[in-house]
Amino acid sequence: HGEGGGEEEPLSHLDELLELHIDEETDSKTLLGCYAATDIPGEFAWRPGALTTAARTGKWVLLEDVESCPVEIQAALVRLLKERILPLGGEREERCHPN
Repeated sequence: HGEGGGEEEPLSHLDELLELHIDEETDSKTLLGCYAATDIPGEFAWRPGALTTAARTGKWVLLEDVESCPVEIQAALVRLLKERILPLGGEREERCHPN
């Protein structure tokens, strides 16, 4: 490590790490989000999933067993990595935090 060189410790951002274990039960609602009923009858609000929240806030994400993801999640991840945009279904999408 250089002295005063502005280098960061490699593990200094672990508090900003979200670990997600993917299995056959994981769906787009869990990772991306979904509309859910509110306290007002007949009203629904968007509830972001874990991956959407991480993209909004700039957290690092570790996806374990990513090969188990459903195809729609894999497609969303590809767009997220290429364009920094997370498609949420329909016309909804989330632009990533700049970090």
